[in-house]
Amino acid sequence: MKRWWRWSMVALVIATIVPRGSGRGVDADVVRPQLAASSSEFLRYSASARIEGGAGGLELVPSPVDRRHLDGKHINLLSSVTPLPASYDLRTEGRVTAVRTQGSSSACWTFATYGSLESTMLPARTMDFSENNLKNASGFDYGANSGGNGDMSTAYLVRWSGPIAEADDPYDQNSTTSPANLNPIGHVQNVIILPGRPGPLDTADIKRAIVDYGAVAGSMYWAGSQRTDTTYYKLNTSAYYYSGSDGINHSVTVVGWNDAFPASNFSTPPPGNGAWIVKNSWGKEWGQSGYFFISYYDSVLFKNGSAYCFQAAEPTTNYTHVYQYDPLGHTSSVGYGVTTAWEANVFVAADTENVSAVGFYTLDANYSYEATVYGSWNGSEFGKLLSSTTGTILSPGYHTVVLPSFGASVTSGQTFGVVIKLTTTNDLYPIALEKPIAGYSMGATASTGQSYMSLDGVSWIDVAGEYANTNVCVKAYTVAPPAKVTLTWQASPAETGFVSASPPSVDNTYYVGIVVTLVAAPAPGWKFVGWIGATSDADDPIKVTVTMDGQGRYRDLLTQYSPFC
Repeated sequence: MKRWWRWSMVALVIATIVPRGSGRGVDADVVRPQLAASSSEFLRYSASARIEGGAGGLELVPSPVDRRHLDGKHINLLSSVTPLPASYDLRTEGRVTAVRTQGSSSACWTFATYGSLESTMLPARTMDFSENNLKNASGFDYGANSGGNGDMSTAYLVRWSGPIAEADDPYDQNSTTSPANLNPIGHVQNVIILPGRPGPLDTADIKRAIVDYGAVAGSMYWAGSQRTDTTYYKLNTSAYYYSGSDGINHSVTVVGWNDAFPASNFSTPPPGNGAWIVKNSWGKEWGQSGYFFISYYDSVLFKNGSAYCFQAAEPTTNYTHVYQYDPLGHTSSVGYGVTTAWEANVFVAADTENVSAVGFYTLDANYSYEATVYGSWNGSEFGKLLSSTTGTILSPGYHTVVLPSFGASVTSGQTFGVVIKLTTTNDLYPIALEKPIAGYSMGATASTGQSYMSLDGVSWIDVAGEYANTNVCVKAYTVAPPAKVTLTWQASPAETGFVSASPPSVDNTYYVGIVVTLVAAPAPGWKFVGWIGATSDADDPIKVTVTMDGQGRYRDLLTQYSPFC
């Protein structure tokens, strides 16, 4: 049996156990943050000092992020009320790209990642992304051709290192470097992470994700030393069923299912019918033109590792700049022993621009958030509220939240803060951290004055001061500020009335496209007659709404009044 050897250190974290606060509240200066333990899969991988990978070029690296609290949870997706068919295949919908070959490189995770992302782009756009660039430029300790996982892919994508076009960096199983300064051809802003299945027939969430969005990247255990090993794989039916207790070691792309796939099609029949339709990365000559079936009763797929749905990449024109401190993304989690916590990053604006969206990780299903942008930070508190929004995100993963209206306007050199209040259903570690972990993410760096966390949103702890080279995973996305025009109005005759505006403006300037509501009010002894330059509200003649035009000129309105007789 072919073996891969990896020596690594295991970092042990001792967390302080802190009692919950009394009914009178919790003192943020007394309760200390607690780090979540790393996942058991990752600890087993690291401590074993060797990985028996089975087929050549496997070696999926488990993530250190522990998501066991998600097991058995359900999330509401787009079609949650729509009945699911007994069988479904994205190939028949034209929503799967071609089967590819990873060769001898341990790059299965990159092919599973792009098998999902390329699928979610279809049928609108047919794309071919560079697995070579992802494996070579992930930035993690393992380096090229030495394995990876969905969290590593997520970090690479949401920091805008990719996706890179295949034509710009073609796949080479032996390469370890990629050309510098390649431009991504899309911006991935959202990644769904699906909870582990509690039972073999608990399949609805995975199925709905496939129908609603496209293919899902999953983790399995391939047993045996060859890609045609028949212990758990039946050659003539291309069917695989593993019932043991080994950990994940291979990433695949799940593109559909068949509830009636016979149990007799497997080398060892599972307890019942049903199988996932799986796209592999071992070439078209393997399996059924590169595809095979995995039993619903498989003991590893969608159970021992997270499933990822990489949402369709947006055009690179969506934002002009991303502010971030976490190029390696979510590697650890922290909390205060309760389900609510605050995280914040402080940035300095590189230009005069608008913060139009913020991005952060959600670590539980039905995650409530309050996202706020402030225009100042004095070292202990945030001030000058610029923009805020609230909501609930149904799925764990990485998400981008667009701020209302035009977001928050900042000027070059201005310090601004992005503050996220997070509330989970039962996860006590709601804050995602980029933290150095031996053998995995030692490239993480941080300075004091960048990231903060809080139990109450009032008393803040500097994250890098608490944990060396550690940041919270919060990003800010900006756009060029839209043009402004000036709105003016006057009464006729003069000084016979006035006008109030909503939203108000100190200098009467507004962004192009914003809708302003004006209400006329006559002076004593005068009555309102009508508007010139706008049409009155039919139900309320003293009111008018105007949309600021894009001509770069003044918008003039005249209110007419007449004296009482």
